[in-house]
Amino acid sequence: MVTIVDIAKETGLSISICSRYFNHIRVRKKNADAIEKAAKKLGYIPNELARNLRKEKSFTVGAIIPSLIDSFPLSVLNVVEKKLNANNYSLLLSNSQRDEEREYKCAVSLIQKKVEALVILPISNCHRIAELCKKYNIPLIIFDQYIDDIQTADFVLFDNVAASQKATKVILKKGHKNIAIVIGPKNEYTPKERLAGFEAECSKHKGIKTYVVEADGYSSQDAYAALMKFKHINEISAIYATNFDMTLGVVKALNKKGLKIPTDISLMGFDYLPTFEYIQPNLSSIYQSTSEIGSVVCDRIFSRFENKNADGRYISYVSVHEKRGESISNLAKKGKKNG
Repeated sequence: MVTIVDIAKETGLSISICSRYFNHIRVRKKNADAIEKAAKKLGYIPNELARNLRKEKSFTVGAIIPSLIDSFPLSVLNVVEKKLNANNYSLLLSNSQRDEEREYKCAVSLIQKKVEALVILPISNCHRIAELCKKYNIPLIIFDQYIDDIQTADFVLFDNVAASQKATKVILKKGHKNIAIVIGPKNEYTPKERLAGFEAECSKHKGIKTYVVEADGYSSQDAYAALMKFKHINEISAIYATNFDMTLGVVKALNKKGLKIPTDISLMGFDYLPTFEYIQPNLSSIYQSTSEIGSVVCDRIFSRFENKNADGRYISYVSVHEKRGESISNLAKKGKKNG
């Protein structure tokens, strides 16, 4: 285990200076930067954490999500918290603000508060957090993201490829041939998977033209901004939006452009929350049950509590659901031209 002596050797500073820094006593900025860099490189955790972990149970679970304005993770954690409360546990929530370094610091902070398990929707590869949890024997449950080379966590996942194929199949069956998909950053796990499912299904059919509208993030405003800049809106007959908030952003952009759903353009949404009931016409969507995800996350937490020394990882998949609405016009039935 890395000690303060190792930090002193790495930085060339005295043990007393390093000790002052970790006890929150002011040191020179250049020394503080060097110590912080060494601690990150060596994976050092202050002794305060080790002391805290030897104390009594906290009956607390920590959670880290990328944003406090994204509906999906908040809906999942709402279920998690209810089930934890029913078992006399509480939930401590932390927001990484989509920053990798902040995400790691959130994990350290939560573990310092003696959480007995950590639930995360990560934006990083999560390696340092997984090592930290392994070192202190804290169960790590990752939801909605899969990280292939982490062998010490439980994953609660949704088959994004299959779900996207199902959504696309609904659109294609109704005769649409020019279709746009609205996704988040293409290099990230979920958008990549949902785009793959969309493209795989479209490739099975001849004469299909696809457009990819990539947003900077996952919020309704991100989707709204991306679609407002999309130059081919008049060339498509249908849009597939790939999460709840982005679906709302697409609706806002179409309203701004004066396009009616489904008269002028069809829309397939993703996820389903009661807010959709306020949108007319009723939206068709593919969704994952946040209630099911939250329940499975809790099942994995308590399973790990019962067998904390279990090795390896456990992968759970939740079901794909479809909500049929009136937001996709049937061009095949109408015999309309498409493009």
